[in-house]
Amino acid sequence: MTSLSFPTSDEWNRLYDSSPFEKINLQVDEFVRKIHGSQQSSDLMTTAGVIGYVNDLYLRLSYAAKGYILSKFYFDDGIPDEPAYEIRSDGTTIWYPNFKNDDWVVKGWFDFSSSAFYFHLFSSWDTFGHILNDWYQLRLKPRSVYFSNAVTKLKGVEYPLYEGLERLIDSDIYNAAKEIRDNLAHKYLPNMPGQKVFRPKYYSLENMVKDFSILGIKSPVGSKKITENSLAILDLFEKSVILISDSWK
Repeated sequence: MTSLSFPTSDEWNRLYDSSPFEKINLQVDEFVRKIHGSQQSSDLMTTAGVIGYVNDLYLRLSYAAKGYILSKFYFDDGIPDEPAYEIRSDGTTIWYPNFKNDDWVVKGWFDFSSSAFYFHLFSSWDTFGHILNDWYQLRLKPRSVYFSNAVTKLKGVEYPLYEGLERLIDSDIYNAAKEIRDNLAHKYLPNMPGQKVFRPKYYSLENMVKDFSILGIKSPVGSKKITENSLAILDLFEKSVILISDSWK
């Protein structure tokens, strides 16, 4: 069993202070003040519902912060995940040829904590989807609310806010993060190499031979790219909070 380090209190505080989370929480605080002072504050049920979602938002952001801090801690410890694999002269494939035993443990915890970060950050965005749905009466069913479809519904209700948020979710940074999150949850893991069946975009089981499906090796998204995207997507999240807060009436 290999040993595993964990951030000390000083290391945790340093990593948190160097992250964007404090700025994001301050923006959410400002947003809450605007909710209480808004023109619709007389609608007590709407306001109460939105405040309930805001409480959930604070919790989900705290979970995302824990995932981010841990992933940054393990990334800074060093993860030699380039190259992700090596094909030897005898045809065998070696995953992470530069790894020693402890590197597998560090990467495992990096993968776990970065996955938690993506799950909870996008959950935080979906919480904003519920807030927008209730406040602007977008009439989306609660079980069908996501940040993206709430933004789409804003087009006919609050166009300037729609335009600003749509620009964010159309960005390369957002789409890269969403692809990482969706693949973590539903598809081939994006952070691990391995075998993969590559298929045409449209195929059927009956036509697999005709469609030329290919068995190959998937190249993972490395820890460096995930760490860079994590920081970039937090900047977009902060911008989305500012856009929503600035538009509040």
